[in-house]
Amino acid sequence: MVNADLKRTLADQVITDRAQMERSVRAFFHRVQQLPGHVLGYFQAPHTKYASSTI
Repeated sequence: MVNADLKRTLADQVITDRAQMERSVRAFFHRVQQLPGHVLGYFQAPHTKYASSTI
């Protein structure tokens, strides 16, 4: 889920070199860090819910 979210974000950008790619990826993860509800959403999808269940 995180990978798909990252790819959607990067799809809107024109990236011309590796350094720019790194900055864009880091910026994405810094933004996501500030959104705990968004991160929680990654684990609420039916195919990822197992990762958030307790044993």
